[in-house]
Amino acid sequence: MTNDENFEIEAAEGVAQEPASDAEDLVAILKERVEAIAAERDALKSEFLVTQADFANTRRRIEQKAKDDQKFATQRLITDLIPVLDNFERTIRYIEGGVTAEQMLEGIQAVEKQLFGILQKQGVGRISPLGQEFDPERHEAIAISKSDQPDDTVIEVLETGYTISDRVVRPARVKVAG
Repeated sequence: MTNDENFEIEAAEGVAQEPASDAEDLVAILKERVEAIAAERDALKSEFLVTQADFANTRRRIEQKAKDDQKFATQRLITDLIPVLDNFERTIRYIEGGVTAEQMLEGIQAVEKQLFGILQKQGVGRISPLGQEFDPERHEAIAISKSDQPDDTVIEVLETGYTISDRVVRPARVKVAG
């Protein structure tokens, strides 16, 4: 045998002996790493499931709160409207009892003022376009009439329009110069 062959045999024997213990160490290290990764995965999965359940519960609470808010907002509006209904009933009794036209008008105007005050608290405003240029976004032309006013000017409001926070709920129905 030559020196080169001896060296290769010794090297091969050394490799064969060393890797056995290195392989066992590597396997042990890899097993520990796999166990650590599995434990981390299990912890993350558990945390994910808890977070997912929390999210679902939060969503249900928010949906229920929105329903409750809507229900109670309606209740507040109804509570505000009941006195208006009471005043209408009183006005009817006074009219049946015999009142002057002036007294009847005062009673009806007071109830109208009270009702509009409640609507204003809810963000409702009136569209009062008399003398303004016709705006198809806020007005509905019911009639066109000859007038000394410039064309497309609102010359009469036939039915008041209403907005909620600048959003048109009902356009003002108007007569326009033409």
